[in-house]
Amino acid sequence: MNAVERTDISEFYGNRVIDLMEGRRNMPEVSYPARKAGEWHLSDIDGSVCLGVPLCRARFPQIPPIRIKSALHFLKGRVVERAITDGKSIEPKFMDGLWSSGDDLSPFGYAEIKATTADMDKFRPLAKYPWWINRIMGYCRAYDVESWNLVVVFIVGNLWTNKKNPTTIGIRAWELAFDHDEIMLNWGRMLGRKEMLESWIADGTWPRAKEAGAYWSGSTGKVRCDDCQMKPLCPIFQTIIMDDDGKALDI
Repeated sequence: MNAVERTDISEFYGNRVIDLMEGRRNMPEVSYPARKAGEWHLSDIDGSVCLGVPLCRARFPQIPPIRIKSALHFLKGRVVERAITDGKSIEPKFMDGLWSSGDDLSPFGYAEIKATTADMDKFRPLAKYPWWINRIMGYCRAYDVESWNLVVVFIVGNLWTNKKNPTTIGIRAWELAFDHDEIMLNWGRMLGRKEMLESWIADGTWPRAKEAGAYWSGSTGKVRCDDCQMKPLCPIFQTIIMDDDGKALDI
C-alpha cells in the first residue's frame, strides 16, 4: 500500500467549502443505506467500534439512548462530510453480506471524508487509524478499484505540537493505492470478523473483551467502553476488571 499526498485534491475540497460559505452551493443531505437483519456495513466490523456494539444492536430490541459526547463525535464527522461532498448519490454496494457506501465521487475519483483532532503535521494516513484503512480497502473491493482518496479536515490543526506558529485548522488529502492481494487479504479479514459476529449471534454466546475488540491496546489495558452507547447493558463490559489505576486486567 502507498499514500501520496495530493494538494490539488485538498484544494479542490477546500474550494467546495468556500463555495458553500459564499452561497454558491447548499449543504447537501447525506443518505446512508438502510440496514436489514443479517446485513452489516463495513463500519460495523472494520475495527472502528468494538464488535460488541453491532452484537448488542442485534441482541437487544431496545438499546440505550446515545450519549451527548458520542453524538458530538458523530456530529464532527457528519458536518464535515456534508460540507464538502457534492450531495450526488453514490450507489451503495452490497457484497458478501457487507454494505459499502463511499462518501464522495469527484473528478479525482472516490473519496473518504474524515475529521479528526489528530495533529495535522505528524499525521500518517496509513498508520494513525487502522480502521480507516480497513474500510477504504473494503470499499476498493466493493467498487472494484485499487485506489481511493482520503480527505481529512484537522479541526485543531497542529496545536498539539506547534506552539510558536500554530495552524488552528486545516485540510489535507492523500491518494491511497493498494495492490490486488492487499485488497483481497483485507476483505478476507473483514469477512472473518463478520463470521465471528454472526456465530455469536447464532449460538447466543458473548465474546471476551479482547476478542470483541474492546481494547484500544492490549498492552495498555485501555478500554473503549467509557462513552459507548451499549455500556449500560453490554455483558462484555461487565466482564472487564479494572485495577486501581483504571487499567483493564481481564484481557
